[in-house]
Amino acid sequence: GINQVDNGYFEMFPNPVSEDLTITLSHPVIPNSNARITLYDMQGKQVRRINLNAGQSTIQINVSDLLEGMYQVEVYDGTHVTAKQINAVVDEQQNLGAVLTCLDSPF
Repeated sequence: GINQVDNGYFEMFPNPVSEDLTITLSHPVIPNSNARITLYDMQGKQVRRINLNAGQSTIQINVSDLLEGMYQVEVYDGTHVTAKQINAVVDEQQNLGAVLTCLDSPF
């Protein structure tokens, strides 16, 4: 069966997230393992499913279209499922921040 393992198998950032969620696996995906990442909302509805390729260890997922709230991120590596929660937020300041950064640049 599928075993739950400790939360050391993957890291994810930023949390809370508004645009791109980066997931870093502790070891690369094994060939033919059917490894995948699945995101669920708090009602258990699947909102994302990404099949992973052999050798992959860093995955970026754009979540800017998700509604604000908590989501469960599940990583299945072929034998184990590891789950963590992520908080999705809508970032009103994002575009403003980019403009301000340009104005602050030293040249």
